[in-house]
Amino acid sequence: MNVIAVGAFLTLSLIAHFGTAGPQAGGTRTAYDQLYRGLVDPPHEYSIRPFWFWNGKLDKKEVERQIEEMASQGVYRAYAHNRTGLDTPYLSEEYFFVVEGVGDSQRFSVRDGHVPL
Repeated sequence: MNVIAVGAFLTLSLIAHFGTAGPQAGGTRTAYDQLYRGLVDPPHEYSIRPFWFWNGKLDKKEVERQIEEMASQGVYRAYAHNRTGLDTPYLSEEYFFVVEGVGDSQRFSVRDGHVPL
């Protein structure tokens, strides 16, 4: 058998095996379907967590815009990282006003001590 025939046989075998409902027929999802859907659209707690550098003047509306932008690309958690050049005084009332807004976002959640996650 040549390589193409073996590859085609293996591919069709896998499709036949994993592509059928098997013993769970009748409309229920198989474990393979659940695994596939979980890989295509993972739960939010498994999204990537980039460093979200904060510098300049923190503005609640701009932070909300950035959250929406990240969420539109499948990023639901991030590590806020204050950088040199942060014009909003660190740990001030103004700073916490913005941080609380991040925590209130429907797209992000604050857990495990990370703001935002």
